[in-house]
Amino acid sequence: IIDPVYGDVGRDGTRSTWLHAITQGWVIAFLGGPPCNLWSRARHVQVKGGPRVVRHVDEPWGLPSLRLREMDQIIMGNLLLGFALECMTLLAIYAGMGVLEHPKDPEIDFMVSIWRLPIVQLILLLPNTRMVTMAQGLLGVPSPKPTSLLVVGLPGLEDDLRGHRLTPDLPHGQSVGRGADGGFLTAPLKEYPPAMCKALAQAFFRGMCEPCDEAPSTTPNEFLRLVRRMQ
Repeated sequence: IIDPVYGDVGRDGTRSTWLHAITQGWVIAFLGGPPCNLWSRARHVQVKGGPRVVRHVDEPWGLPSLRLREMDQIIMGNLLLGFALECMTLLAIYAGMGVLEHPKDPEIDFMVSIWRLPIVQLILLLPNTRMVTMAQGLLGVPSPKPTSLLVVGLPGLEDDLRGHRLTPDLPHGQSVGRGADGGFLTAPLKEYPPAMCKALAQAFFRGMCEPCDEAPSTTPNEFLRLVRRMQ
């Protein structure tokens, strides 16, 4: 969307560019929501023609036997999640800020969740890192949609999310199965509601306005030209 090369994190060089930029202090923030469709609890609901379960608590990175299309999805999903976790780790180490969004752990033994992965538990031990749990239904989504955020920095994020609630009560809509048009009800939930976007933007803006002793004195013109081209 933003660049055919540097917006494609499927490329080794692209990932290396952004990770290096974080270590140099040229990139100070990250917001990501790796694909959740392969982790979704909705896959455990039997819907005619619906996708099957492809991850298991004992095989969270993908079942050993998959169809070719499922394998492609697993590989790309794992790559995007891995890159997001690398960014969050480096931002925690280099005094940055970040948010990684994914559905809340269903807390059901046989359902898989990224929040149970050992690597995520290890990242949570890093300084200035925490978990925030929220319900997107309070911010405009027609169903509760419980969501967890892995957060680096952004000390006022919880207040921002509370301050942008549109309703005091959770909605009772369902987002599992198919709608009247035959489409999956989970599809619209891939987009964050505007109120959630505003809360996140406000938290990041405030964080970027704070002074930082570890900020680089200069950023290379070559890198500045690269990111300006993406605006």
